[in-house]
Amino acid sequence: MNLTLAKTYPINATSIQNVESVSEDLVLLNLELRGDKLHWDARPYHWRYDFGVFPPLDVSFDSETGLLKEMTIFINKQQLQQQHSYPLTVLSNIEGYPAFDTTSLSHNSYYYDELADIVVSLADSCLIAIRKGVDTSVQLKVTDALDILLTAQSQFAGFIVYKIDHRQFM
Repeated sequence: MNLTLAKTYPINATSIQNVESVSEDLVLLNLELRGDKLHWDARPYHWRYDFGVFPPLDVSFDSETGLLKEMTIFINKQQLQQQHSYPLTVLSNIEGYPAFDTTSLSHNSYYYDELADIVVSLADSCLIAIRKGVDTSVQLKVTDALDILLTAQSQFAGFIVYKIDHRQFM
């Protein structure tokens, strides 16, 4: 089972970044999405990508509509890769607000865990978190500060956060 994009909507949204230093080597990045036409009435699902000894990448989305609510990732400063250029090649770029497929998810369980190697990199003024070994085909522009990366089968592959202050991760 994979986290899969169901459709996109023409909804204008903003992303609010919160970066906290949790310890000497660990930083928390939370991205909350807001918009006038975004309504989350149902309890959220949490799709967690476990990729190490620290808490997972958590993608939270509405259990009724599938609309993305927020993403949280803990970043180990020691494992953070520095890039001099943007390292991705994608086949298509699209815009919209993502809604994930909830049809195969149980309404009795709100947490789904998947083991994945997540590589986190800083490049230019952005932070990239991507599943290692997964081909990225689609770059979905959600807000001016957030892109979602998808496979050719519309499965979640990672994300890019723009307007990052590198000093917060050093």
